[in-house]
Formats: sequence, C-alpha cells, structure tokens
Amino acid sequence: MYTSEVHSALQKSKKKKKKSVLQQETESSKNKGTGVKERREQKHDIGHFPDGPMEPATLVSEVRTESYNLSSSYEWIICNLNNDSMYTEVYNLLKEHFSNTEGGKCDYSQKYLTWALHPPGHFRDWHIGVRDKKSRRLVGFISGVPARIRVCDKVVKMAEIKLLCLERSLKKQKLARFLINELTGRVHLKDMVSGLYLR
Repeated sequence: MYTSEVHSALQKSKKKKKKSVLQQETESSKNKGTGVKERREQKHDIGHFPDGPMEPATLVSEVRTESYNLSSSYEWIICNLNNDSMYTEVYNLLKEHFSNTEGGKCDYSQKYLTWALHPPGHFRDWHIGVRDKKSRRLVGFISGVPARIRVCDKVVKMAEIKLLCLERSLKKQKLARFLINELTGRVHLKDMVSGLYLR
C-alpha cells in the first residue's frame, strides 16, 4: 500500500512529465514556425471547396457504352411502364421490397408511376431492371428522370433518381451498386455529370 507521501510524489512526477511533453511540443512547433493552436486548426480544417462539380466532367467519348457485367444468373432489362405486364412486375417488386423513410410500405398506382417516371424529355433506358434468368422474376429496379435544378445562380441539367429497389434477399450481393453504376453510365451518355437522389 502506498502512503500519502509516495502517492503525492508520484502525482508530481506525472505532472512534470506532462508539462515537459507539452513544452517540447510547443518548442518543436515554434521551431517549425507553427504554433500548437495553428497545428490543431490545420488538423481539423476540412478545407474550402469552390462552387461547382466535385469531379471534372467526363467526355461522352470516354464513357463506357456497354452494360456492366452481372452474375450469370441475372440480366439487364429496360422496364417499359406503359406495358401492363411490366408495370405489374415493377409494382409487385416495389410493393414487396420498397419502403419509405418512415419504414412503411409504398403502394404506387400506375397513374402515379407513369406521371413520376415519364416527365417531358424522359429517357426510356433510364428505367432499368435486373431479371433473374432462371425464374424470370424482376429482382431489381432503378429509375431516373432528367431534371433542371437551380444551383446558386446556375441552372444545371442533371439526373434525378426516383426509385431504387432490390429484393431484400439480394442486398448482400451488392446488386444496388451495379444498378447505380449502370444508371450513372447511361446518364453520362446523355452528357450529364450530376445526379440527385432524395430519400
């Protein structure tokens, strides 16, 4: 057991060590021309980014034109929502596997989907599905529409992602990333570099 004298001597020794470490840090930073406070500010500074795109625009000639390779069990399809049987497939997928921000299920009518996904100037190939080759079931869907969004004083052409849905059992296979990449490539082919997804 320590006596109170030994304990207080240990505490003083620890304080001296801490003080000497701080003095060394301050002296070394003075030698470098930067104080501790300035170094701390530099460490926590996230930087200032100018207004504009985060990445430079990709030339259309450099954009990948072929679809991404899926597992041999799946294939890409274009979902024509004007076709009743295709609408039914998309509707069933959304009804079973798509939930809104409150966690509730969504029940979109055909009129609503047609209105939301077919604005003036829409691109049919931006309604992309993934079909299981064996069962012929639609297992994934992503859709986007062109939009003109005001950013500060500029109006920017970009893609607005409306729906992204995948069967729950396939989420671990990272098919969502393939769906997003596929739509991103198709957006770039229309000479648009920005996109927006609201949840």
